[in-house]
Amino acid sequence: MTFEAHKQFRILLRDKKNAMSADKVQQVGKVDYAPVYPREIVRRALELSSTAIILVDHVPSGDPLPARSLSR
Repeated sequence: MTFEAHKQFRILLRDKKNAMSADKVQQVGKVDYAPVYPREIVRRALELSSTAIILVDHVPSGDPLPARSLSR
């Protein structure tokens, strides 16, 4: 994800043995925005009978602070 130009939100799903069962790109957005829907994350986890979820938010700019439009 290091060289991706657009914002990505990924979910890493683990099984009951804590092995990686899936690495899914949940959303690809603009440079500073990618909408995330919790129901979609839960749906994917339930489909694969996952016992753990790791959420990964790729910020291409490297700035971890919220965008101005979201920090109000």
